[in-house]
Amino acid sequence: MECKFYADQLFELMRDLGVYVSSDLNWHNHCVEVSRRAAQVANYILRAVQYSSVESYRKAFVAYCRPILEYCTQVWSPSVKRDIEMIERVQRRFTKMAFRKAFRGPFQPNYEQRLRIFDLKPLWHRRVQFDLHFCFKIHFSFTNFASRSRFHLLQIERKTTSRTDVLNSFAFRVVPIWNSLPCDVVMAGNLSCFKRRLEQCDLTTIPAACRL
Repeated sequence: MECKFYADQLFELMRDLGVYVSSDLNWHNHCVEVSRRAAQVANYILRAVQYSSVESYRKAFVAYCRPILEYCTQVWSPSVKRDIEMIERVQRRFTKMAFRKAFRGPFQPNYEQRLRIFDLKPLWHRRVQFDLHFCFKIHFSFTNFASRSRFHLLQIERKTTSRTDVLNSFAFRVVPIWNSLPCDVVMAGNLSCFKRRLEQCDLTTIPAACRL
């Protein structure tokens, strides 16, 4: 079987395994598409589930809407503020409308309060966690080296680059966050333990993790 590659065919944007990849490695088009699809699903949920409990709305959002926004984020995690806010806006609007349906009254909590009520985390926070989960699996599968750093013994050296698209890729953006994690989190014996300890870690105290 012979495979041919037609070099004369150039594509500005291509969908590959569910991810829209542009020729300049800009993920804005993908963010627009997943936000649109997730917003549609969120609207379907709000129309279908009438005046139910917070837990019912939460389960529907987590099961049907959030996976659209979180599929393969290790590849396309946004770095531009407009894209970060575009993704977050889907969850922001859903919790606002669902709260109005679940609670009839004048009280309208802000987004941070609604996240606590619905037991949800900001989507940027979850993307950082996914990056760290993936980094943990890579790091403990292939290498284990010491460092003179005062933090944990599994520091990763990051090369320098002047290209913004490369700097915002997974291999570059995850390193400063990983290197800033507490020793007891990184030295977890397995992935399940790592996830549990990471859940208890306040990522907002790590500057590199906070994109907003």
